[in-house]
Amino acid sequence: MRVLVVGATDEALEIIRSLLNEGHEVVILDDNKSRIDKTVQELDIAAYMFSIVDLDTFQQAGIHKADIVLAMHPLDTINILVCSLAKHFNVPRIYAIVSSKESANILWKLGLASNVLIKSRALSKALTELVYNVKLIELDEEHYLAVVTIKEGSYFVGKKVGDAEDEGIKVIAILSSENTLVNPDKNYMIKHDDKIVFIVHKDKLESFIFKR
Repeated sequence: MRVLVVGATDEALEIIRSLLNEGHEVVILDDNKSRIDKTVQELDIAAYMFSIVDLDTFQQAGIHKADIVLAMHPLDTINILVCSLAKHFNVPRIYAIVSSKESANILWKLGLASNVLIKSRALSKALTELVYNVKLIELDEEHYLAVVTIKEGSYFVGKKVGDAEDEGIKVIAILSSENTLVNPDKNYMIKHDDKIVFIVHKDKLESFIFKR
């Protein structure tokens, strides 16, 4: 997965480390040299300086090839511009982190972002939920209680609960595609649009979500 991040903030570096640890390709852009220098010192990733009218740098950074764009610049105006560019280049998933409800409303009303977060203390967990399309409750330092909707084409469609649990999760409950609560019997056949509630070690979350 190719992720382009705009804004080398401390919050961005946290999620970038997580993405890099999982083997994803991450590129970062910023208009602040000190933030870029800090990023390059701490992380082994491609980093680009840009100006607000410099479209070429975004293309050099591969915005047109990105699977996800995270707009996390400290200035909301730049985040709105970045989302507009990502929309222009048909980036499949565009996420913005903004400081004000007014900026969030602009992005929502213009349809420039797949999802928008207003900065909060729960930013890191919320970003993980966005990137992996999963709802999380932190049980302890090592485990999540997670809820994921099984999409059509998922590896687990047509597989049994027991097969899913072989991937290192513990299924707690299933809400079927017909909105019926299902006892998670190991022989239950998983269907697309089923919602699965499970306990998972944090290190195992991605391997389950992106199983192929």
